[in-house]
This record gives sequence, C-alpha cells and structure tokens, in this order.
Amino acid sequence: MRWPRWTHHPIEIESAVYFTCVEALQNSPKHACGATGLSITITQTRSSLRFEVRDDGPGFTLGDQDGRGLRNMNDGIEATGGDLTVDPRPGHGTRVIGSVQLP
Repeated sequence: MRWPRWTHHPIEIESAVYFTCVEALQNSPKHACGATGLSITITQTRSSLRFEVRDDGPGFTLGDQDGRGLRNMNDGIEATGGDLTVDPRPGHGTRVIGSVQLP
C-alpha cells in the first residue's frame, strides 16, 4: 500500500479541519439513528484542502436540529476563510463537506 504524500499546513487550517471532522464524526452516532456506515475523505490540491464526512443514516431537515455543533463547525471553517456545506438528505444520510484555500 502506498500512502499519499501529506504536507503540513498552518496550524489554524489543520485545527479547523480536524475539529470540524471530529464534530461531524461525533454527531453521526448521536443523531443518525440506524446508520450503518460512516466515512471520511480528505483530499488536497496545490490550492485547497477538501474534506467530506458522510453517513448513511436517515438524514434530517436543516432548521430542525441546527444546534451548537453545526454552528461550531461552520464558525471554525469560516475563520480560516473556508466554506462548509451540510447536506442532510432526508432518507439518504448526511454529508458534511468543507474546503479551505491553502496559502
């Protein structure tokens, strides 16, 4: 198995991505009752770092459960100039997708 080459980035970016992924991973067992799968994908290009946390739970409707966790994830990524999208597809799971531009 060959591991991809990873480059360290400013601590603000690494921390924001790490803690956002951790929060998304923790939210799945709390809120995605019946989920049987959970995945995390992180990719980088020369100019951006992108991540996706996905589960196959029941999903939800935005606004119904917008709690502190979603706000914290959004605030952390926005503080680095990045973007965060929560895609809760009712009946088809939830995806948390983020992207941060690299210096």
